Amino acid sequence: MKRVLCYGDSNTWGLNPTQKDPLTGKYTRHDEHVRWAGVMRDLLGQDYFVWEAGLNGRTTVFDDPIMPTRNGAQDIEMVLQMCDPVDCVIFALGTNDTKLHFGAPSLVITQGMERLIHNCRAAMMGSRSEHAKIILACPLAPVADQSGEYEYGFGEVSTKRGEELRQRYRALARQCGCAYIDLNELASPSPVDGVHIEAEGHRKIGEAMTKLVRSLLEEE
Repeated sequence: MKRVLCYGDSNTWGLNPTQKDPLTGKYTRHDEHVRWAGVMRDLLGQDYFVWEAGLNGRTTVFDDPIMPTRNGAQDIEMVLQMCDPVDCVIFALGTNDTKLHFGAPSLVITQGMERLIHNCRAAMMGSRSEHAKIILACPLAPVADQSGEYEYGFGEVSTKRGEELRQRYRALARQCGCAYIDLNELASPSPVDGVHIEAEGHRKIGEAMTKLVRSLLEEE
């Protein structure tokens, strides 16, 4: 059995921007067969196991004073130890790094992702996951919602930085020997909040990820 780790933020966790819980007033979570990692798991079949390690607000390397324990580079070793062995790690992070209170240009965000990849490989060294493939997914650039406002601490500059990440992440993937996929080519943020993915977008991402994972793990 081949094992795939999906390490991302709320769009990996599967926040559903079209439905709120009537009791808490918070957005709900897409069903496990709707989330892109779940779509991929269903399509890959019983010869694969997919770990969904999505966390709302997770960044590449930043400590968020508003949402603590969201530093992806600090948590990756622990998560890898939980999932060991893995054959493929998918990183889908960077959107939260564009929040205004971080003030990080796209170059710095890309350097954060580079550090996360380095930490991942260092943590896998000498383990049963040492030869795992890495897929770098460029996340969706946040946009204004249907009322013209930005939510969750994003702003116009966040959109610009998110768009800049597309080429920077592509170059980083080549530099680090990772596979690359641009989620902006597959889906768009929901107009409801300008950040999260609706069901159809999850389906398209899951299908594309399935093809990419198979191409990496079944060519051997």
